[in-house]
Amino acid sequence: MTQTAFDPTKRFAWQSLRSYADQELPSLKQLSADAARAGRYEFRHRGLHLDLSKCRIDAELLGLGLHQLDQLQLSQQMAALQAGAELNMSEGRAALHTLVRAERAPHERLREAFSDVLEQRERMLTIAQALFEHAGSRVGLVDADRVINIGIGGSDLGPRLVADALAGEPGPELRFVANVDGHALDQALSGPRAARTLFVVSSKTFGTRETLLNALSARQWLRDNGVAEEQLSRHFVGCSANPEAAAKFGVGAVVAFNESVGGRYSLWSGVGLAAAAGIGRDAFQQLLAGAAAMDEHCLQAPLSRCLPVMAALAHCMDRVLWSYPTRAVVAYDERLGLLPDFLQQLEMESNGKAVDHAGQSLDHPAAAVIWGGTGTAGQHAYFQSLHQGLDVVPVDFLGCIRPGHQRPEHHRVLLANMLAQSAALLQGSKIDPDTDPALAAARLCPGGRPSTTLLLERLDPASLGALLAFYEHKVFVQSRIFGNNPFDQWGVELGKKIAGGVEQALSSHDHPLDFDPSTNALIRRIRALSN
Repeated sequence: MTQTAFDPTKRFAWQSLRSYADQELPSLKQLSADAARAGRYEFRHRGLHLDLSKCRIDAELLGLGLHQLDQLQLSQQMAALQAGAELNMSEGRAALHTLVRAERAPHERLREAFSDVLEQRERMLTIAQALFEHAGSRVGLVDADRVINIGIGGSDLGPRLVADALAGEPGPELRFVANVDGHALDQALSGPRAARTLFVVSSKTFGTRETLLNALSARQWLRDNGVAEEQLSRHFVGCSANPEAAAKFGVGAVVAFNESVGGRYSLWSGVGLAAAAGIGRDAFQQLLAGAAAMDEHCLQAPLSRCLPVMAALAHCMDRVLWSYPTRAVVAYDERLGLLPDFLQQLEMESNGKAVDHAGQSLDHPAAAVIWGGTGTAGQHAYFQSLHQGLDVVPVDFLGCIRPGHQRPEHHRVLLANMLAQSAALLQGSKIDPDTDPALAAARLCPGGRPSTTLLLERLDPASLGALLAFYEHKVFVQSRIFGNNPFDQWGVELGKKIAGGVEQALSSHDHPLDFDPSTNALIRRIRALSN
């Protein structure tokens, strides 16, 4: 793999931005008085409309930020990402998630890898289409009415989001199991006839404890419900970068993908099989094409007009200049209700780190805590705190201009609420001066609270692919601004390692307890009450 112009000792220099923000930048309310502001900070690409006019930015501040991105050679790094450079330095590998959705090899050095991608993609789509048509027997599997995806993290969130947003008739019923809690598996297994149920087991290593335990229990459920031993394999497909382990488990088909495709970026690979089975081959290819179009946008657009770059810059300013610790993502479309969950992993697992590439401590905060839900439901819950709480929480509002249903009045009310909430966060409330002071204080909404609005012209496979790729590239740009590696997750690995020892201690009362005193005490309590 090639090396890139990336220099791990170089950092985004915040000093000039801090100085300007502290001394000269007007307040958000003052900035919003500019009638030309909306057009100046709107960015468009293929049906996506990004509005940053309610962020506390101006031309001078953005200019300072873009200059720093030029100093970091961001354009070259974005190209290097898609060219297969070893940007995951702590693990010595590339990040090839853009390759698995590409229409052609982006670089000569990736020609062989892309040939493998095409072969893997065709196998996945062939299996997916057979499942979509309830004709798994064409590919050696059962003719399933129900497909249950067993995975966790990136092997669950991406496919689940796409299925939730796009799947429906005439594909099979889709269910998803991520949690190792037996209640989650019981819920997924309820109702379906075993003879017409197929499981997609997705795991990059095919060694994830939670996923394998759920898969083993699913296999036992098939046995308990009359499926003959010699037929069990026909009820399983394995999606993994370790196809040998998947085959050893005993699956009827294996879909492989490159080990340099990170879990939270793996939707586009064989991990997307369950989603593809729910929406069909053609729709999944449109999803890939939409994402690939966003990849091309990041290569071709100048930084000042590139949607992921401008969103990343504005949102990093929220985090570093104003020290806002969390960010709310509110989707005003029920089909995108899982987007906040997806972005929690994408942003917090990628950039929730405290050191840079050189192992030096960051001198500023990195990833914000991502949370959220759907509008209008959230307006009757946590929006109270967004308007009047002491903590300022930037909000991402997402909506679709054209609905996917035939209830225009509902959609008009939905979009009216979305626009009203962003306006209210910005403007705040006006109180009659004759109002009782205590009541006035209680009713006051201060306003001046930032938000971003992202509109899709319509939600279809191509626009959803572009949206998710937009967020992936935004996270990559943020990692360059923060200075961390967005492609490893050592904190996750630590928890897995300790969990293995705790499991042994819970399994045997004779197992020594060598954890911290609090954990040891909790294990003793569970042992005592489990008898």
